[in-house]
Amino acid sequence: MKNTKDTVLLTGITGNLGSWLAVEMLRHGKKVLALMRDQNSEAATKRLNRILDIAGGRDLKDNIEIIHGDICKKGLGLKSNAKNLNRLSKIIHCAACTKFLGDDGKSHQTMNVQGTINVLELASRLSVPLVHVSSAYISGKRTGIVKEDEIDVGQSFSNIYEDTKCRSEMLVHGWAQTNSLPTVVLRPSIVLGDSQCGKTVNFTSLYDYMRLLTLLVPRLGKNCIRVATKPDVTKNIIPVDYFAKVSSYIINRGIPGTYHITNPVPLTMKDFGEIFSRLFGVNRYKLVKADSFLSHKPNEIERLIQESTSVYSPYMLSEPVFERTNTDTVLAGSGIKLPLMDLSYFKKLLDYACLVKWR
Repeated sequence: MKNTKDTVLLTGITGNLGSWLAVEMLRHGKKVLALMRDQNSEAATKRLNRILDIAGGRDLKDNIEIIHGDICKKGLGLKSNAKNLNRLSKIIHCAACTKFLGDDGKSHQTMNVQGTINVLELASRLSVPLVHVSSAYISGKRTGIVKEDEIDVGQSFSNIYEDTKCRSEMLVHGWAQTNSLPTVVLRPSIVLGDSQCGKTVNFTSLYDYMRLLTLLVPRLGKNCIRVATKPDVTKNIIPVDYFAKVSSYIINRGIPGTYHITNPVPLTMKDFGEIFSRLFGVNRYKLVKADSFLSHKPNEIERLIQESTSVYSPYMLSEPVFERTNTDTVLAGSGIKLPLMDLSYFKKLLDYACLVKWR
């Protein structure tokens, strides 16, 4: 790595967000030090190559270097004299525990909270700027408009993921106030596969629901699938390549602040009902209010869907509006546009998932 001023340390490269963001940064001439827990270099390289293949960056691998470490360890488990750390222009912290359920929150506490503390300590020691990938859903159970400069306003949370991501962002905010180092916080909404081919590194959130429909629709017979929600409730979804392009652009502009990377015109549950009806060939996909759903005993298909996706039920009933003032201001004139979230996009997602057998 000859160019020292454009080298970034990236955590979470094996995740969906980190992988696409790494490729986008590489495309813009950055050098990437990828923090990976694999202590076996051969295994780490093999895993990284697979990730780069999916994210479309295999041809850029010469500008990426694996360094072995762990965000859960002090100093990220790196030796104080680890090579290339003195070359860093910034740290991009993407790694997180994204599960909604888990081991009583131990993994979330260790990765999302303590992991962020460890990253902040390293950024302080190296005196480098920080980019922290948070989540729009630190908003928790809030309704109405959520502004980019708001973090903890006393909201309650739907799960441990939202809670610990909010706490980690509060840590970053406090760190930024006591340091003179530029700090950027990125808050994506629900991120699915890329808009070109539907590719993704992992299959969670809405994919769980789509996979169930793939398995259960053939068994539907004359039954109707009722979904407990409200037709006008929105679901804020963006493709991973849009997240990467917007994030890379914001990072390269270098303007400190918090940015909602969200869909300015999110799909409603009514939109999803129409898309899924066409995508899965279900003419009996019916949106009903929660009390109406409970007034009739769920059929077998409904019961299976309800049980398997119960962790996502709060997201079916409400969602706030994510203000994008900072994001829209920076993106003005960039030419970056959000791809259409239409039937063809979801067909790409489904086709790719089936092609790789959901893994």
